[in-house]
Amino acid sequence: MLDILPMTRDRPGATSAEAELQSPAPLTLSLRHQDRWWIATVAGEVDIATEPLLRDFLGGLLDDHGDRTQGIVDLSDLSFCDARGISVLVGARVRAVQQGDELRMVCPPGRLLRLLRLARLTEALPLYPSIAAALSASGHP
Repeated sequence: MLDILPMTRDRPGATSAEAELQSPAPLTLSLRHQDRWWIATVAGEVDIATEPLLRDFLGGLLDDHGDRTQGIVDLSDLSFCDARGISVLVGARVRAVQQGDELRMVCPPGRLLRLLRLARLTEALPLYPSIAAALSASGHP
């Protein structure tokens, strides 16, 4: 598990611009395997400060799993995701499709799902309400 802890405004040497970019909550990235699938859990906040970490994490997973990757990104514990984070998710899905891989996302009802619906991304991203539903699905929802 990778914990990215927030910087605080009290950090010695932090400028006011840096303080504005600091994440108020940590980003936690974890990985486990179930059957033929890897399951990446993303918890906390994805914003300007943590987006590169999520991009590198998912990119590494798409690189490191042999001929055909079967992955699930669990967003159930994501408390905040800005446009940069959504861009990472879309980019990961596009890359997976281009490589012939399967990448599904767990996004239960809530703010993130509403945002994805408003952005009309629910057709582009294979979204499932739970890990069990993502594992048992035979194709794109």
